Amino acid sequence: MNEADRNLSVRFWLHPKENPRKSKEAGRPIYDEVEMVSIMAPGNTKTEFTGRAHSMHYDANEQRQRTYAERFAEHYSQFKAGLEEQVQGTPLSEAAFLSVGQRAEMRAKQIKTVEQLAAMSDRDIQKMGMGFRKHVDAARAYLDTANGTSVMTKEIEELRRQIAALQASGPAVQAPEPETDQFDQMADEDLKNMLTDAGVTVDNRWGRKRLLEETRSLAREAA
Repeated sequence: MNEADRNLSVRFWLHPKENPRKSKEAGRPIYDEVEMVSIMAPGNTKTEFTGRAHSMHYDANEQRQRTYAERFAEHYSQFKAGLEEQVQGTPLSEAAFLSVGQRAEMRAKQIKTVEQLAAMSDRDIQKMGMGFRKHVDAARAYLDTANGTSVMTKEIEELRRQIAALQASGPAVQAPEPETDQFDQMADEDLKNMLTDAGVTVDNRWGRKRLLEETRSLAREAA
């Protein structure tokens, strides 16, 4: 490392970044941990560079292209040496059913995602003490709802693709009604969740007939 770089304040860390594709497929926020770097000159706390650790850039001191991890190899090695195991999933910060204190307690027990919480065994749940099982049940319900929403979203998208293909084949071709109405097989709660996710304000007084009408209208508009 050259003398100019040696005098810089350099920090590597992990930044949770939402993965849109994985989130869409799962129906809930999924985050990847991205290695980041921040660089500041000594005495200048108002100017800080932040970027990805493995971004290529031109190092004027060395007059060549390289990553920040390569440029500040000593800092990066120290960062990796103390790096905790990386995990993927839905962070506990997305779990509205947990308080701030409960999330902190779980992270101290190496429970970092909703998926990890939901996957706990009965034996481990008992070790956590009385009342902890309700948090596990809430995590499992959260994932079940998210997975159900994901399946419904995929079904609607497939229906949209089929209608678009039929419409593209010519103006005279009309999109046929589906042989089986998938919404008839859905529970009222699932219909409400679908409408709510689409931005529709659901009135709790609506009966099943109204829920079906609103859902079918939403599907037609989306097409």
